[in-house]
Amino acid sequence: MPTKYLIAAALFLPLYVGAKELPPCQAQTAVDSWCTLPLAELHPTQPAVGMLRVEDTIQKLRGKSTAALQKYAKKKTIVVVIGPNGEFYLADRHHLSRSLFDLGLEQAPVKIIGKLDNPATFWTDMRKNNWAYPVDEHGKEIDPNQLPKTLAELKNDPYRSLAAYAQEDGAYGKAQNAYFIEFAWSTYFGNAMQWRPITRNNLHSAINEAKILACKPAAKPLPGYKAECDLVSQ
Repeated sequence: MPTKYLIAAALFLPLYVGAKELPPCQAQTAVDSWCTLPLAELHPTQPAVGMLRVEDTIQKLRGKSTAALQKYAKKKTIVVVIGPNGEFYLADRHHLSRSLFDLGLEQAPVKIIGKLDNPATFWTDMRKNNWAYPVDEHGKEIDPNQLPKTLAELKNDPYRSLAAYAQEDGAYGKAQNAYFIEFAWSTYFGNAMQWRPITRNNLHSAINEAKILACKPAAKPLPGYKAECDLVSQ
């Protein structure tokens, strides 16, 4: 083989191997490591996702190759905690993980961000680290045993979708040092709108209503409440 082709192959090979496959995730995988995990093995740490948002992501990614989906997943960083018995718990990116699962992606690159071995304190430690949110759509704490066991079992919370759309439309901002902001707003919007159904057909009007509700005095304690709302109400 001509020398120039050997040099080109040598330059290309490390990039190809590095992008092709990460090591499989194991119970012994070190914290801060990247590894490849079957999406079917991920245990959700929240009860629901906004399926409208999942549909949006599926539409965006549909038709992409397995390699492209895995590259996208790595860029977005699916973070995982290794729990007791070497099980894998999804600490964030539930919407993306469910979208990739529904698209048929079997394995995805994930980053291990923690390891908690004690089953007696596992869920307490998960909450302490803001790695889990076992709270239903009405803001009520649930027993972690009630959480779905797989991505496929995640329920639909349409107000979680509404909260995300409303935030993108400027209804509220991203608060510093606050976690699970969209959950707080989804519960607020749900209560204010009496939990009536949210669908694609009424989404536009629901977002407009949410933007009005976001400036009501009742919304002021919520993280991300905009100071401009106080000027509007004066």
